[in-house]
Amino acid sequence: MVLNISAKLRQIKIKLLKFGIFVPILLFFVVEGYGADLCAKGLCVVRAQIQSTGLMTNYQTINLILENRTSDAVNIEYATSDVAQYVDIGIFRDGSTISKQINALTIPARAYMQFNERSNMRFIMIGLREQLQQGTTIYLTLQIKEFGLFTIPVTVI
Repeated sequence: MVLNISAKLRQIKIKLLKFGIFVPILLFFVVEGYGADLCAKGLCVVRAQIQSTGLMTNYQTINLILENRTSDAVNIEYATSDVAQYVDIGIFRDGSTISKQINALTIPARAYMQFNERSNMRFIMIGLREQLQQGTTIYLTLQIKEFGLFTIPVTVI
């Protein structure tokens, strides 16, 4: 299931303009991803982006914040991407560069989980097939044990 967040944002903007309501701050937060959650059966994407370096690299970390709004834990079995050979789910301990690859990841019930360079858990795309350009969108697909595939559009900033 692929959900197009930019189409939803356009619909919201059109509705606001149609009724003569224009709130720049609200539009800023919706466009930036703070107010526009992408949900599938209780698992919501609060933020999904990649920081572009402008250079061709072999790997890239995805900045992702997921929220489990269900009353049960959600299990991510694996992740894939359309621009990488594979996506590694890694756990980094005590700020070290040594990672431990894990086969599955559990997000507890009613909890947030943050994945980025600063947290100890990361989604790392390895073996990039192309250079990531600012403004483009790539797709991260998570295999969720409870409900199948969940495809997340990730913006390159």
